[in-house]
Formats: sequence, structure tokens, C-alpha cells
Amino acid sequence: MRRIVSAIEEAPLGWGFIIICAEAIIAFRIALEITFSHVLNDVLSIYVSIVFFNAWFLALFFSLILYLSFVGKIAQKKVARVLLFGLPVILLPPIGLILGISDRIVFLVGTWKEVLYHAATFLMFHEYLGVFFAIEIIIFLIGVFFFLTLHGAVIRSFIGVIVAYGVLIFLGTEPVFFETILKSGSFGFSYDQRFAFLNIVLLTASGILIFFRERVGQARHILSRFRPRRMMFFFSLCIAMLMGALASGHFYFLNFSAGLLLFCFFIAHTLLINDMADVAVDRVSNPARPYPSGALGKGTMHFLHGAALVAMGAMLVVFQSPALFVITAVNIVLSVAYSTFRLRKNPFSFLLAAWGWGSAVLYGFFAQDPSSAFISTSALTLFYAFFLLLCFFIPVKDIKDIVGDAREGVRNFMTMAGYEKGKIVTAISASISFPAFAIVMDDALMLISSLFFSVCAGIFIMRYERFGERPLFLLLFFFLLLGIFVI
Repeated sequence: MRRIVSAIEEAPLGWGFIIICAEAIIAFRIALEITFSHVLNDVLSIYVSIVFFNAWFLALFFSLILYLSFVGKIAQKKVARVLLFGLPVILLPPIGLILGISDRIVFLVGTWKEVLYHAATFLMFHEYLGVFFAIEIIIFLIGVFFFLTLHGAVIRSFIGVIVAYGVLIFLGTEPVFFETILKSGSFGFSYDQRFAFLNIVLLTASGILIFFRERVGQARHILSRFRPRRMMFFFSLCIAMLMGALASGHFYFLNFSAGLLLFCFFIAHTLLINDMADVAVDRVSNPARPYPSGALGKGTMHFLHGAALVAMGAMLVVFQSPALFVITAVNIVLSVAYSTFRLRKNPFSFLLAAWGWGSAVLYGFFAQDPSSAFISTSALTLFYAFFLLLCFFIPVKDIKDIVGDAREGVRNFMTMAGYEKGKIVTAISASISFPAFAIVMDDALMLISSLFFSVCAGIFIMRYERFGERPLFLLLFFFLLLGIFVI
């Protein structure tokens, strides 16, 4: 037994291969369930269900990797290989569907007393689950016990098995555990959409934890070096998205959270693809960033980028929103044109960036009304105002990249006019951005306030060597924050 487990643990399987194989097994399980279940008849619900169960199984897979690695003090990758080897056990429960013993596979529901009874009997006497689930659970627990025993004391293994089963029961009792939260009126999703979004959140959180624990040094480098001074710019985009949500006439918190998560996946896509395309520039202007510094390799960058694209697709399926699908598709095309096809070198490339970041308003609006195909006049005006604001403001980020941009033939205010004249042009541009927003929004108080922000922006840019870019992004954030209370 020890030799077999050791051979599995040391198998030359990377994370990419492990996740792909796990997804293949999970997809086969889901296909069996959809094919032989008698309750999944709605076409749209099938798409949401596919995302729902994929995210659920992968979240459980990642959670068990984290837990078993922690309790057994074993490397995460070794745990992942062993769990992958045992993952086909999830193909046992659909046998009940194939044989006609049951017509569906459900989560544990009912009172907590009933849930605990079924958990204590390994679901043996559950109406829809029964013996095949019991066999699956028993095999899983025996496997966990022997695996932990090979790496530690027996008593510790018993405790580990109990908690591992607790992890499984926790994820298997979503309808009961999250019943109060998901029955509130703070969202406009259907029942399936709510839980699909919840599973994506659990999967994202567990995946990030695995990455950070697996590559501690890289994680610290990312947190400290991945555009840390522009975090306020991200918060500014969140404010813009909140404005778009409020422009819908109502506010569902869960819808806003889901829209924000979708937009974060889009941001991850744009940052990763841009860093891969601009690596030559960053080696000169931003050598501390993860990719040019070597903290993240090319394979890892491609893997993270692929994960971001898959996550965006999953979120779009959950939303079932044609408008969000079109907006995201357009943004992806523009980001690829901007970075991969080097439109970044065009002097008017800031228009593409302004469109992409300005779409935060649209994400906020349509996340509140996923089925809507039309945008209100107020939201459209807000989008135009934010787009215009960014058109004039975005060039400030080119100041510190002037050396790398000049070497790579990038044309912008700084490279075409030179450093000193470029700062003057950029200062004028940034100073115009705030009044332009106020004029489009047709708000007198915002227009008066914008004059103060314009003067500050001009001063900070002309004395850039002393202040850097952080105060500029702080100005943008507080200006938009003011807009929420004024407009």
C-alpha cells in the first residue's frame, strides 16, 4: 500500500494535467447525471446546472486538497495526485440513475436533524441517494484514513477523516446551510443561478488559496508588485460599476457582487495578456513585475489567463444575459487587439483602454437587469461621461513607462513630445478629464468641484518626480466617490 501511494504521489503530473483530468472525470459524471435524470428538462437550466456542478465538484476537490495537505502536512501536489487517482469514485452514484433505482441526485435538504441522520448513516436511507452514495462515501473515508495513516498517527487520521467528511457534508448541504442568505430579497437571480454563483465563489477562493500556498514566494511577489500603486484605480472602477448599478433604479447586492466578480475576471484577463505582450517594455520600465522579473513563468501566465477566460465564460452562463455576453466579447476582442496585435503602439490606443475600463458602468447596469437588452438614458449618459473621463485621464499611466515605450516604438504623449513637454500635455489632458465628466453629467456642483481636482492633477503631474502616480489615482477615486453622493 505504501509503495502504491508513494508511486502516485511522485507521479510526474503537473497542476495543469491534474486539473484537466479532474475536469474530464467531473464532466463525465455530469453528463451521466443530465442524461439519465428525469428532472433536468429545461435547456437553459441545463447550461446553468453544468456550471453549477462543475464549480461544486472542483470546489470540493480543491477544498480537500487544502485540508488534507494541512492536516497531513503533505505537499499539495502530492495530495492532488492521490485525490485524482481516487476521483473516479464519483461515477458510482449515477449507477442508481442508469438502473432506474432513482430519478435524480439531490443535495441534502430538510431540518438539521434529518440532515445529521442521513450524514450519520452515510445517506444509506436517503430517498434519492441511497446505497451507491453510501458506497462512494465509505470508499472515500477509508481512502482518506489510509492516506493520512501513512503520513501520521492513527488518532490524528481518525480526526482527519471526520473533518474530511465534514467538508463533504458542508458542500452537500448548501440548500440548508445557505438557506437564510439565499432567500433574502437582495438579488434578482433564480434559485439555480444563486447557487451556481456561490459555487463559483467557493471554487475561486479555494483555487486562489491553493495557488498562494503552492507558490508562496510568487504569491508574495504578486501581492507586492502587481501594480500595487494602481489599486485605487481598481477601486475607482468599482465606484463606476456601482454608479451603473444604481442607474438601473434598484440594487441587488448579489447581482452586483456577481457582476463585480465577472469584471474582475475580465481585469485579470487584460492584465495577464498585457503583461505577456509588454514584457519587453516592462523589463525596462517595470522590471519588478511578476512576469519580467521571472517570478511567474510563461506557462503559469498562460494557465492563469486560460483560467480567467474559463471563469468569464462560467459567469456569463450564470447570468444568461445577452447584453453582458456581447459587452464581454467586445472587450476581449479589443484587449487582444490592444495587447497581442500591438495596437498599443498607436497614439489613439487609449480609446480602446477607455472603452474597456468604462464598460464597468455597463457591467453594473446589466448585472442588475440580466435579461434586459436596452440601457436607460441615465446609464448611457454615465457610460459616456466615464468613457470621456478615462480618455483624458489614462495617459497619466504612460509617464513612468516612457523609456520602455520609446524603445519599443510605442507612440503616446510622452514618447512623441519628450519627457518635459509630454508631462505638460498629459497634465492638460488630466485636468480636462474631471470637468468633462461633470459637463456630460450636467451637474453644476460636480463641475465646480472638478476645478479643484483639475488643479491638483496638474500639480501632481508637473511634479511627478516627487509625487509619482499614486496621488493621481487617489484623485480619480475621490472624484468618483463624490459623484455617487452628488449626482
